[in-house]
Amino acid sequence: MYGDTSRIRARSAALRTASATLRGQAGAAGARAEACAWSSAAGELLRSRVRSLVAELVQHARALDAAADALDAHVRAVDDSVAQITAAGQTALGAAPALRAGLTRVAEGVAAVAR
Repeated sequence: MYGDTSRIRARSAALRTASATLRGQAGAAGARAEACAWSSAAGELLRSRVRSLVAELVQHARALDAAADALDAHVRAVDDSVAQITAAGQTALGAAPALRAGLTRVAEGVAAVAR
C-alpha cells in the first residue's frame, strides 16, 4: 500500500536510540577521563583528548537527531498526502452517482434526437 510509513518511523526511532546511546557512552567516557587521578602533563593531555572526542561524539549524536527529525518531517508530509488522496477519492466516489445520472440523461437526449 502506498503511504505506509511504518519502516520510516522505525528508522527514526532507531536513530534516536543510537543518538541517546552515543550521548550516554560519550558522557561515561568523559566522566571516567575526568575522574582519572593521573596528574601530569600526559594525564592532562589524555583528558584533553577525551574531551575533544566526547565533543565529536555529541556532534554525531546531534546529526543522528537531525536525521531522525528529517525522517519525522517526511512521515508527516506523507501522512498529509495520503489524507489528501483519500479525501479526493472520497469526493470522486461521492460525485460518481451524479455524474452517472447526468451521462444517462445526455445519452437519453441524444437517443431522442436521433429518432
